[in-house]
Amino acid sequence: MDQLRRAWQNRQLGRDPVRLGVAVRALVQAEGLNKPSPLANLGGIWRELVGVELSRHSRLEGLRRGTLRVEVDSAAHMAELKGLVQGGLAKQLSERFEDGALRAIRLRLGRQSTLGAAGRARPGLEKRRRSC
Repeated sequence: MDQLRRAWQNRQLGRDPVRLGVAVRALVQAEGLNKPSPLANLGGIWRELVGVELSRHSRLEGLRRGTLRVEVDSAAHMAELKGLVQGGLAKQLSERFEDGALRAIRLRLGRQSTLGAAGRARPGLEKRRRSC
């Protein structure tokens, strides 16, 4: 934060400017933006617990108020994931997740064409909103 303050003061006093990269790096650190998201940490645990095949057919959409939202690309894969969820998948994820804030998993069926390789959503394609 001091680097940002100095950069601003230098600008106000007509001194030599501070490099943009230095100022941006200081801002990112000051705001804590360099920390990985909780969802990123969950991705690896998700792959381990559900397996590579099911993780390819699902995409972690978000984590809010203890509920992990997951989009699944087909009814067959959703049925498999429902079985895992009923078998205690949320509890297993919560135990291994650092924050421990996971209480529930909400599955949503998306169109097959919206999920590409490795379970990543392809941009610009509409999604059907169905949850369970």
